[in-house]
Amino acid sequence: MIYLFGAGRQGYVTLETLKDLGIYDVIAVERDEKNAAQAQALGYRVIGSSFDSPEISKVVKEGDLILNCLPARFGDKVLKFAASRKAHCIDISYMEEDPFDYEEDALRMGLKFIVDAGFAPGVSNFLIG
Repeated sequence: MIYLFGAGRQGYVTLETLKDLGIYDVIAVERDEKNAAQAQALGYRVIGSSFDSPEISKVVKEGDLILNCLPARFGDKVLKFAASRKAHCIDISYMEEDPFDYEEDALRMGLKFIVDAGFAPGVSNFLIG
C-alpha cells in the first residue's frame, strides 16, 4: 500500500501524477478538509488525520511505501515514523537534518529512503532547461 502524507499543493500534484499513471492503491493522509476533499475528488481514499496519530501507526505496515509531501520541517519525523513501521519512504521535500543518520538502520532493515526527491521550482528548472 502507498500512503501519501500531505495532500496540499505538492501532494495534490503527486496524486494527479499517480492518477495519470493509473496508480490508485494510495491512501492520502490529510487533516485539512479542503485538501482531503480535493484528493477524494481524484478518486483516492483519504484518512483525515495527521501522520503521527495512533490511527496511522495502526494502518501503516512493514513494506508499505510512504510518499512524504509534507513541509520540510516534518521530514525527520516522517523518516523516524517510516523506520518504526519498517516502511519505505520517498520524501519530495528536503530536510535540515542529515538523512544519512538513517542509512545504517535502513540498510539493516532492507528499507529504501529516498530524500530530496521533490519538485524543484523556479531557478533550478530554468538552469536545467
